[in-house]
Amino acid sequence: YPGFGAYNCSKFALEAFSDTLRMEMKMFDISVSHLSPGAVKTPIWERSGKRSNDVMEAASTHEAAAQYQELNRQTLAAAGNAAVKGCSVQETNFAISHALSDPKPKTHYIIGRAANVMIRLRKLLGILSLDWVFDWLVLNALSKF
Repeated sequence: YPGFGAYNCSKFALEAFSDTLRMEMKMFDISVSHLSPGAVKTPIWERSGKRSNDVMEAASTHEAAAQYQELNRQTLAAAGNAAVKGCSVQETNFAISHALSDPKPKTHYIIGRAANVMIRLRKLLGILSLDWVFDWLVLNALSKF
């Protein structure tokens, strides 16, 4: 997901931590579930968009910043789209409630349509093919500007 590098790193770290913690806690008969909600309709998207604009404006005098302006614009558009089309907070709360109350919770809860599509595409296509699809989409979009 171009433009979301730091955010993605934090999510992959949480998944790795959940996997490790689940294995460590098994001997104590404690379940650990990982929740992957994808985009959730919350104010985070608006706040991060404003912050991103502030950073780009402050860096606008640097030549390198100009190269990122179109990527930043597309990233902000994707974030705005996530704010509108993401899953609801209630959908996420339902999965959390299920994970906490079920005697045998799932190890991984995929929440929302977008997260389900991305995870299924990754499994179907494999990471290299998925990279190719993203390259094609992003490079085509950037070449128009």
